[in-house]
Amino acid sequence: MSPPIDFAVLGGNKCGTSALWKYSTSNPSLAWVGVFKENEYWANQIGKSSLCDNVIEVREALGWGGGAARRDYLTLAATQRRVALKQRPGHDVLVGDWASANLQCLCCPVSLKTINPDLKVRPSPAPQHPCGAVQQYSTAGTGPAAVPGCRLVVVLRDPVQRALSVFLTAKRATGTWWNEWTKNHTLASYVDHELASVRRCVDVARRFRNSAQTVAAIAGNAAAERARLLAAEAGGVQQQQHYYQEGAAAATAGRSLSAAGDGSDSGSAVLGGSGASTATSELAEFARRQHGQQAGAGGAAGGASSGGAISDAVPHGWGGGMDLSEWMEAQCYAQSHLLGWSAYDVFLSNYLAHFPPRQLLVLYASQLAAQPAAVMARLEAHLGAPPGNYTRLGAVAANMAAKSSNSMRECLGWHCALKSEQRPLSGAERAAAAGGFSEAGSSTIAASGGGATGGAASSPFARAVAALAEFYAPHVARLVRWGREGRISPPPTEWSEAYGLDRHR
Repeated sequence: MSPPIDFAVLGGNKCGTSALWKYSTSNPSLAWVGVFKENEYWANQIGKSSLCDNVIEVREALGWGGGAARRDYLTLAATQRRVALKQRPGHDVLVGDWASANLQCLCCPVSLKTINPDLKVRPSPAPQHPCGAVQQYSTAGTGPAAVPGCRLVVVLRDPVQRALSVFLTAKRATGTWWNEWTKNHTLASYVDHELASVRRCVDVARRFRNSAQTVAAIAGNAAAERARLLAAEAGGVQQQQHYYQEGAAAATAGRSLSAAGDGSDSGSAVLGGSGASTATSELAEFARRQHGQQAGAGGAAGGASSGGAISDAVPHGWGGGMDLSEWMEAQCYAQSHLLGWSAYDVFLSNYLAHFPPRQLLVLYASQLAAQPAAVMARLEAHLGAPPGNYTRLGAVAANMAAKSSNSMRECLGWHCALKSEQRPLSGAERAAAAGGFSEAGSSTIAASGGGATGGAASSPFARAVAALAEFYAPHVARLVRWGREGRISPPPTEWSEAYGLDRHR
């Protein structure tokens, strides 16, 4: 039986996955799940976003959909494989899950790893590893780490440029959630509001780091509330007094857990002995374990930068080593669709906790715009697909010169792939399309750290761009470090200058 899919393009959103997809349609060996480019089966771009509990296979015996054929994931994947093989006789076909929001979906790595335990891999004399097998990092490209299972692909774009682009999209997309979030904001007011919200969220998450005190306090408060409810049900004064005493004792024990932190059972005797306090006892034990793990790690997580980059000798992911604090912090970025989704390192770390680095190919939008044929060759090599024929795409696929795309917005959508020539937008056209700002200008402002002189530098827009650059700098620094270590493809050199990484070491 064929696996459901052979690879997955994860996103990111507004980073050029549509252009990459359009180029890939010229390779008869590449296909995708669903009728359109994105099936959005595991995550979408609005609201809560994650859909990891979506149905895998229809059980018509339950009467779902009135017995009509329903397009569950396995059906979508199998149908596209059959269609592709029929349309492309003589070709081996690789079917991929193509999405723009799966990168920022915290539970998607587990879903993809679970649904694809036995994906195709390129022939190799080395032993094969199942999807998600634990392997050591390798920068040399040899040995077990160079023999990945399932293949993952990510396209990243300059974080500030992505934020500006998605803000413009949101302003224009009337009737959508994104538009509701932005319609009463300018860029400057939205950046002020949203960055403050994300930072507050991260601050709360970090209160759970390096100490079990907060978790223990929650356990104690839960015990007290449970005692109050049980007392109200019992209605007896004596029993009420007993439950209140038990709840108070549990709360006191919880507050003392972080001080004890030695794994002793000093709190267990107080918390045990009643069904009413079983859950509280488990919470307290969880807090005790958290404290012990953090102490054993030597407080490594305490080395986080102001922007959220965490010490990551071993990456942690949802269901793959994340503690409560890391989970909460990742949610802060995942739930901030417009700005938080540009903190790519948070989401890449989540995937690297489940998949070895050699299974993950990181591409960059600026390189895709400048040299699409070269990027497609890297994609094909990563997937183990034969080379496609891109001559019909003309100059765009052969070598789209960087000068032909002064603003990344000019050619990120798949429509660009159908044009044989690219004409740079005029200044007036770009200003009209961008609502008064250009992404090229934003990069210049970001590179200056907001320190440029003149009216433009002191404008609300310039201050907003500088604030975004400062916010993303630690996250970009983490990506640059991973590039040096061989975990991911190195980011474009312009990123280091644009984000002043010498100021964030």
